[in-house]
Amino acid sequence: MKRRLQDGEGSLPVRHSPLERDGIRLSVATADPRDPLSESGALTIVGATAREDARPPAGKLTDSRLAALCANAVYGAFLNYQAEFHIITRRARDRFLHRDWPGAYSDAAERLGLYGQVLDELVAAILRLMGNRLEEKPIWAATKAVYSSLITFCDQWEIAESFFNSLTRRLFTTVGVNQQIEFVDSDFDAPPAEPSGRVRGVYQGTALPVLLNAVLTELGFPAEHYANLPAAVAAAAARLEMELGCPVSRIEMAENVFFRGRSAYLVGAAFRRDDERGLPIGFALLHGDGGITLDAVLLGEDDIAILFSFTRSYFRVDAPLPHDLVRFLKLLMPRKPLAELYTAIGYNKHGKTEFYRDFLHHLETSEDEFEKAEGERGMVMTVFTLPSYDVVFKVIRDRFDYPKDTSRAEVMRKYRLVFEHDRAGRLVEAYEFEHLRIPRNRFRPELLEEL
Repeated sequence: MKRRLQDGEGSLPVRHSPLERDGIRLSVATADPRDPLSESGALTIVGATAREDARPPAGKLTDSRLAALCANAVYGAFLNYQAEFHIITRRARDRFLHRDWPGAYSDAAERLGLYGQVLDELVAAILRLMGNRLEEKPIWAATKAVYSSLITFCDQWEIAESFFNSLTRRLFTTVGVNQQIEFVDSDFDAPPAEPSGRVRGVYQGTALPVLLNAVLTELGFPAEHYANLPAAVAAAAARLEMELGCPVSRIEMAENVFFRGRSAYLVGAAFRRDDERGLPIGFALLHGDGGITLDAVLLGEDDIAILFSFTRSYFRVDAPLPHDLVRFLKLLMPRKPLAELYTAIGYNKHGKTEFYRDFLHHLETSEDEFEKAEGERGMVMTVFTLPSYDVVFKVIRDRFDYPKDTSRAEVMRKYRLVFEHDRAGRLVEAYEFEHLRIPRNRFRPELLEEL
């Protein structure tokens, strides 16, 4: 396994600027945010794609050269996706402050469709780049290796791996998985479970009302935006002291505001002296006609877990370090699967990756069998469960019983339409898989017969 570089080991505060050399379009990382050339004139190339009119035909390229071009094209597309994802996400604060609810809903829908749009463009580019060599799996294995080296410096490396998987699944109808061309497991050693200080702020050393005032104004919003800040602080302090039963010594908060719908949320933990576990806390804020008000104080793991439930739409939260943010949230909600946490912050495709990895691990460490779900037999889907795994599985039928007069393709179209519409609102999360392989001996005979 590779070790990712830590702070101070070569990473830059990245700004991507397009340059062109020898027919290759370069994405440049520089230490100076004002200029693509730093004072030293040094450039770090983090992604490159070949110009259509400057690239030799795929048949004339060596395997390694073609793999390098493909890997850089994928990485460049991923950087574009991440940049646009963060641009949309960062609008959330202004939408909330200006009470622009139609704009907030539009942003949620736009961000939801972004992943597919970027992938569509990338698939077209890869098809043009590889031509009749598309099916040569050794080139794809080399492409994956080059891509893995490119994302070594990337703070969103786990999202980048899932992005590569999405591409290969689009291009190939692989039954099961192919570890040569997919990141079934991460290529990197897992960073420490404890999140870095870059995703959480610590408030301590003074009275609780002063701490809460700092949380609401420094992490949250300037004091002038609140309808009655002293009242909000007093209400929050009273709830915390009543719950904990003794003075609060410090508060640790995620250094991110979580926006969803017309609400903004601050989440973290409150600690008593000599208490390392802490009480998960959350502050729900609304922006009405008279200013921002404290709508609710959430206390305990269960309250926070409901906030991050998979039945909710995705948060818009500016998270340059998604891995660290998710690990911080995991400290607040240790029973919440990683898949749900990544999905909650808008990375639903990586949530799917985390779910699949967890599912494979569970299959390897369990022996029970899949069985039909309780209830009446469905006309559109076969529904089944694994008793030891808290997930419902649904397989869309190829043909439907009378009186259903539709097709599988139409059912899938409607499913995706509902997803695109209601994920900006509210819908139980569903991960879609194709060509999934599960051992036959894990199914009960009556379920196998129906399938």
